[in-house]
Amino acid sequence: MPCEARRALLGGDGKVNHDSAPLYPTVQEAIRVAVHRLSKGGNVGVTKKHILKALFLAKERLPDDNSVKRDLAYYWYMEGPYSEVVYANLEQMVKDGLVKPRKTSKSETYRLAPERALQPVW
Repeated sequence: MPCEARRALLGGDGKVNHDSAPLYPTVQEAIRVAVHRLSKGGNVGVTKKHILKALFLAKERLPDDNSVKRDLAYYWYMEGPYSEVVYANLEQMVKDGLVKPRKTSKSETYRLAPERALQPVW
């Protein structure tokens, strides 16, 4: 992401303003699949860092013409790949009740709302 675009996402306090990042159904579906897979079917919570890194690795394996790859904008930050797009879409999914956050003593974890969990296809 160019520096100007990154600065536009920052508020006056220097914190990221996720409200200005674009929302994409394809990214929300990728988040849904990542949370389901990383949470072992909903049995454990998943941190934002796990979601960010899993989607970054998935993005790297997608063909260049893939819409999910185009929608997942990442840049390098202090702890590795970072994406305002993933954060904004995850926050929107929480607001919509698709993902349930849970505070732990160490961090915040996420799980799919039970009705949004992936169902077996067989």
